[in-house]
Amino acid sequence: KLTLQEALALFMSARLVARHSDERNMNVESAFDKLACVLPAPIAEHVRETVAEIAARREDERFTRVLDILVTGWAERRTVRIWHEWTSADGTYSKVYERELDPYFIEPSDIGRSCYVIGHDHYSGEVRVFKIERIQQIEMTSDEYAIPEGWSARKFLRSSWGIAQGDVVEVKIRFSPKVARRLRESIWHPSQQLVDEPDGSVVLTVTVAGTLEITPWICSWGDDAEVLAPAQLRDDLHWIAERMATTYATDPAP
Repeated sequence: KLTLQEALALFMSARLVARHSDERNMNVESAFDKLACVLPAPIAEHVRETVAEIAARREDERFTRVLDILVTGWAERRTVRIWHEWTSADGTYSKVYERELDPYFIEPSDIGRSCYVIGHDHYSGEVRVFKIERIQQIEMTSDEYAIPEGWSARKFLRSSWGIAQGDVVEVKIRFSPKVARRLRESIWHPSQQLVDEPDGSVVLTVTVAGTLEITPWICSWGDDAEVLAPAQLRDDLHWIAERMATTYATDPAP
């Protein structure tokens, strides 16, 4: 029998799935229905409401099929063949690539409400990250694989802001006194260091793998966040701010 605290932990997991995914998944619904059967009645009712919330979403049969085969390959340690769509940074060009992949880990991300598979890419010979929503087709193969001893998703992702990989860089951001308390209330990254300033502002320092994912997070704080380093990220934010100022300088086109 679950304790109330254990039941709450499972309920929180269900809520996170509901809030950070946008596809309907029958397997998730089934799992949460079973979960509701073993939870105390008041909490079980909220889990059932969460199931109804998920059931109301669009159903993506391709995503469900891709995820099912990926999970099977992951569990049985069998290589999968995927056709993954790559899109250029400016969104003007895309191409579908065929890859053979050994799934090492499956990771959901609240950035873009997406799900990713991490695994050994036979083409590059490296461990790569693939967005599952961009896998157009998938096949199971009969080839078996082994995850290298000592590899762990925790180590692989420890420098990532979310899921993306890149060159490791130290980022320093000053937050205004107005939002300093809100910033201190959360652990945003395992590497974070906070330094209080005399005026009530706070400087956050993190070491992250690339700046792709941290950039929109910084933007979400508006002018209450100022990038101090690196210089390239500060320039990137300057360019974004100028583009936004230009966009909002005039009334929207009809």
